[in-house]
Amino acid sequence: LRGGPSLRVVCGRLGTDGLPDKHLQALAALRAGSPEAVAEAIRDDVNQGIEQIRMTLQATSV
Repeated sequence: LRGGPSLRVVCGRLGTDGLPDKHLQALAALRAGSPEAVAEAIRDDVNQGIEQIRMTLQATSV
């Protein structure tokens, strides 16, 4: 989780403004008392990050 800010900088090359904020979804799920929704939001956030890294690496031919 501590790597998120660094990944945002790296992946910002492709732009992250249009991405849904999974952190807000996780917070809403916590407030609603839904552990399943919290887990889903965190899982989606991680998968979103992986996809951004993949796209960045492809775009920069690393």
